[in-house]
Amino acid sequence: MGRISRLLKIKQLGQIKHMVQEYQTIEFRELQAFSMVIYHGGITAAADKLGLSKSTVSLQISRLEKRLGVRLLERSSRRVALTREGARLLPRVRSLLEEVRLLVDDSTDAAAIPGGTVRIAVTPALGGVVLEQLIPQMRRNHPNLRLIIEPTYSFEDLQDPSFDFAIRVGRVKDENLVANHLGTFRRILVSAPGLVPQDEQSDLAAISRFPCLVFSGRSSRANWHFERVGMPDKHQTIAIESHISIKSFASLIDMAGQGLGVAYVPEFLAKREISDGKLVHCWPDWQSPAVDVLLAYRVGASKIARVEAALGEAREVVSALLCQYK
Repeated sequence: MGRISRLLKIKQLGQIKHMVQEYQTIEFRELQAFSMVIYHGGITAAADKLGLSKSTVSLQISRLEKRLGVRLLERSSRRVALTREGARLLPRVRSLLEEVRLLVDDSTDAAAIPGGTVRIAVTPALGGVVLEQLIPQMRRNHPNLRLIIEPTYSFEDLQDPSFDFAIRVGRVKDENLVANHLGTFRRILVSAPGLVPQDEQSDLAAISRFPCLVFSGRSSRANWHFERVGMPDKHQTIAIESHISIKSFASLIDMAGQGLGVAYVPEFLAKREISDGKLVHCWPDWQSPAVDVLLAYRVGASKIARVEAALGEAREVVSALLCQYK
């Protein structure tokens, strides 16, 4: 029995030594390939983003699976899907990738003047108004910073390590993100002058008698939620059947100005057109509940000099913009 025990122990030590050697040879590119395939939904899309061939990406994932001793992906001719082990390990892989990126950034951001590239995701509704103020201010205060900006409504962009922070509307449910509250805005009803007679605006339900423009990329129907100005406990919801739906507030404002219907849009976006007389604020006794605007970023990102500088400018610009239209 003693000899058998010694043999088993030697075998186990050999297995452990082999595992340690495998872990020591895991490459950053293998972890990155695994993360990118899941984020972009397939090997072909990930290969395009990485600038590699499909066979190279597939080989990197196979090597990672061999080193870890588990199958990470279920492959078919049409799609790839996470295995149970893959789903369990993916958050840890992404965390490792982010730590490596932070390590590199910490070492390159040691200069007194922040420099480098900052990647920002911006909700399109806010994007145009924010960026026309943020970009000139950033150029004045931090001329060594370069900005890459992507307009998107999704929070998923922050799961991609290539983005540094996002300006978002709504709530943040991801516990891995820091969310700074910058302010709020409200949506109001606007139309071209003369479209809605003054005597119709005493009754909110009268909206349904006019053509309406809905913010949506999926449906021509919407429920518009209102609270009475100065009386937030007075709520009303109007079901809307629209003849035009588009997921762009800028387009809705433009179409409303052409007299195509009533639009329900953020007040700060319509303020200029209202001042110029191209739009009128109709049913002024009603507005939407307050909508939060957030600055969201991964834990630790604010410790990087270039990101910290850009975050500071974004906080100042967005907060001032929202206060201006209260």
